[in-house]
Amino acid sequence: MKLKPGKLPPEFLNDLIQGLVLHREVTIGPGIGFDSAVIDLGDKFLVVTSDPITFVAEDIGYYTVAVNINDVAVTGAEPAFMTLTVLIPEKGMDLSGIKKVFEDVREVASEYGISIVGGHTEVSPGIENIVTSATMIGFADKDELVRQDGARPGDIVVMAGFAGVEATSIIARELDLRKYFTEDEISEMKNFYKNPGIVILERVRCLKRYARPTAMHDPTEGGVAQAIHELAVASDVGFLIESDRIPVHPYTTRLSQILDFDPLGIISSGSLIATVKPEDVSRIHCPDTWIIGKVVDKSGGVKMIHGGKVTELPEYPQDEITRILD
Repeated sequence: MKLKPGKLPPEFLNDLIQGLVLHREVTIGPGIGFDSAVIDLGDKFLVVTSDPITFVAEDIGYYTVAVNINDVAVTGAEPAFMTLTVLIPEKGMDLSGIKKVFEDVREVASEYGISIVGGHTEVSPGIENIVTSATMIGFADKDELVRQDGARPGDIVVMAGFAGVEATSIIARELDLRKYFTEDEISEMKNFYKNPGIVILERVRCLKRYARPTAMHDPTEGGVAQAIHELAVASDVGFLIESDRIPVHPYTTRLSQILDFDPLGIISSGSLIATVKPEDVSRIHCPDTWIIGKVVDKSGGVKMIHGGKVTELPEYPQDEITRILD
């Protein structure tokens, strides 16, 4: 079986993680749809996540810190410490390029108060592009933890941020778009990773001020659609999503028409999917936050309403961006 770029098939991955030995302090271990592990320290929870960056080379240091912040944030925890691994190709990168990676890491880590406490660097034979990976550690008070298996039928689905912001930034960097966009528009898209931004920590903090999320997820590979499917698996529920309500930036919409991709199936760090109790919805006053659907019983499946018709919400185990950049 030839593997495609992207995530492993969920059934296969589930088989791999079955039977792993877990200490009794492990509150949340590995599972489909779970962004982080949670360990009970007694007076609080320790939250740990690990994620690599493979889609980008430019500003890879920034992305490395950002996506790992997000995975901790969706548990309701505050990120605090990080270790960093940097694998450098033998050709195509000089010392100034390596220095830039660490400058970017310091920039975003400093902005969010994260200490880089260790890691590993090496020049690695057999790789063509730089690869980074990080482990992020955070802490959550006992009453602040948000489990990704906590969504229940009747909950309302909200989304903060725009679908495809991260992908738009990557595509603008990797492809020549001058035939379709002005130089100013391309420059703006390239900077999407900082504005609107791909870090969701402030979006999570705002949502928690007004509501108690029952589950949260950070749409990365496979986009918003895959994130909803992963939440459905984690919580053993179904979803009914109004796809026309999912916010997509106008630039991303134009790109999707030019390059023929689904904005709901493309890497989307910078957006947040959350489920909340119906009574909490009216209290939420966070910028760029919309109601996009509801949680239903598992028997209802994972569906979307588009143009007045109910259909299956597509799955994207292979992110749309891998096809575009292939």
